Amino acid sequence: MADPTPFISVRWQGGEIGGMVQSVNVEDHDRLIDRARIVVDDPREVAGHIVDVGQTVQVDLGWSDDHAILFEGEVTRAVPETTGGRRRVTITALDFGVRLRRHERSRDDPPYRGKLSEIVRRIASARDYGFVVGPDNIKPDPDPEFTEDNELPRRSGLNDWDFLQQLAVEHDCRAFVEFNEGTSKFYFVPTRTLLDGEPMGMLHQCPGYTQLLDFRYQRIASGAAPAYATSCVDPSSGQTVSASAPTPEPTAPPPASADVRSRLAEISDTDALAYDAGVEAAGRATSNPSDQVPQLFLPGLPSDPALAERLLRRDPTRVLGLVGEGTARGTVRFRAKGRLTLEGIATWAEGDWYVARVNHLFTRTSGAGQALAGTYRTRFVATR
Repeated sequence: MADPTPFISVRWQGGEIGGMVQSVNVEDHDRLIDRARIVVDDPREVAGHIVDVGQTVQVDLGWSDDHAILFEGEVTRAVPETTGGRRRVTITALDFGVRLRRHERSRDDPPYRGKLSEIVRRIASARDYGFVVGPDNIKPDPDPEFTEDNELPRRSGLNDWDFLQQLAVEHDCRAFVEFNEGTSKFYFVPTRTLLDGEPMGMLHQCPGYTQLLDFRYQRIASGAAPAYATSCVDPSSGQTVSASAPTPEPTAPPPASADVRSRLAEISDTDALAYDAGVEAAGRATSNPSDQVPQLFLPGLPSDPALAERLLRRDPTRVLGLVGEGTARGTVRFRAKGRLTLEGIATWAEGDWYVARVNHLFTRTSGAGQALAGTYRTRFVATR
């Protein structure tokens, strides 16, 4: 187990201000720009005079023997305040992806041509945004090519970040900026690649001794990725072509847990028999997810079968309609856009979950200049 002493280092414009930090909340999201909110003690009103919008900040967080830089970005807001006689400055910073939002496209701009990966790379590297745009980090699959007969319009009124996010949704990808290997990097990768990677770790819910402090989860079928159906006109034949998303797999009956039953049997035979009866009744009540998942129709699509095929794809991170929210002992290994294995919960919910959001939270419990003491927790939202 890691050393129980928390570690915090905040570098503002390259200078260390970690000793002044009262609390940090780093939010890592799979589709939104990552954000860090830093509260700094400022008894001499130094930070209030020098911290300003546009400056850079890095947050290195974890434990004394296991920490990492979880965030790099620029200050977008700095608010000095006095509360209970204490002067503080609340700094809000967003990752360098925010710089893509400052460039809006005009309807006079020509449409794009070329492979999707080339177009994404062209947009993300149009200026020096402060992040690396490497060829290995932009790998949509499939990688369609837009030609003179099938151009990709600029979509006026959208800034570059929102445009890239729309392309990511349409092509079942995730577009994001993340700090890795010593620098911020831009990524545009298939969602399936993220799901096929190795789990970031495993959390086992066990009363009394567990890294998973709490986890609340439920199945919300209406929140699952919708199953679309659509129709369009084939431009070559003139015939109407209809298509629909694959039918969801039937839900398997919840399996009985030998461990749960043995524990109940030790308490009372009545509880064990009630558990058996409950599992049997739940199995009979299980219905096909297609009866619960939203069924939507897309009318009037352009004569582009490829567009219909893209829109019919279902988000693989929300197929079952499961959503959970939990808190764990702080760990720098848990990031958004990855898998997490959960055990010790209901058998129908055990397995790998997709982490959609992670909040790394540090709170100091002693004043600035004293020995570092505080808490480090990781909150997360996961779907399945």
